[in-house]
This record gives sequence, structure tokens and C-alpha cells, in this order.
Amino acid sequence: MPRILVVEDDGALRFDLTQTIMEWGFETKSAASAVQGLRLVKDWKPHLVLSDIFMPHVTGYELKQQIRKMNIPATEMAFIFITQLHHSQIDFSSSDVDPNEYISKPVDYRILRTKIDTALRGIRSSQPIWGKMQPRVC
Repeated sequence: MPRILVVEDDGALRFDLTQTIMEWGFETKSAASAVQGLRLVKDWKPHLVLSDIFMPHVTGYELKQQIRKMNIPATEMAFIFITQLHHSQIDFSSSDVDPNEYISKPVDYRILRTKIDTALRGIRSSQPIWGKMQPRVC
């Protein structure tokens, strides 16, 4: 079963995201900060990290950089950022920034589900053991 880590400092949104993703049939854990999230990445090894960008102390961008420094390639762990920024406010010129990695707040759960499925397909296509997994659709 695909594992999804939710990293969000807003407790209500973190709870809502975690519950919804669990209802979709994914194994889910959550963290209130990037520091907690990094610890879970090391211990639990999620297939996807869904992270807020603007959090106290360590941002979602910094979290992603720290994970990549652990030599976990994008083919093994995908990222989706949650942001209050509009797409027009994000600089997509960097090779490390993919427009498909973003979802705006307030979260549209239909779009989130599509982005999760797309991200996990990229992971599954690089790992044969994922071929048999079919997440439940709500």
C-alpha cells in the first residue's frame, strides 16, 4: 500500500488531509513540522510527501532539499507542495520546481487526488513491486 506523509503546521488542515487520504485507501502519517517530517521520512520511508511550503523554522522547500541530500531520488519518493501562493507567484524556471508538484489552498480534494495518483504512477513505473497496488477510489 502506498505510504503518504502529510507535513502541515495547520492542525485542522493536517487532520483533514490525513483523514481524507486514509479514506482513499492510502497508509498515511502526519507531521506538524518539517523537522518531524524529516524524522518520519528516515524511519517510515513514504512514497509521497505532501508538504506545506511556509512553515516555521524549516520550509517545505528546505525539507525537500534535505530529503534529496539523503540520496532518496524522485523516482522513489514524490513531492507535492501545498501553498497559499497562486501558480503565477511561483518561479517555475528552476529545474527543481515542477508545476505538477503544487496544489493551492484552499485544497480542492479532486485535484489533490489526481495529483497524488499521478505522482504515485511515476513512483510505481520505476518500481516493479508497485504494479499490483490499486488504491481505493472514493
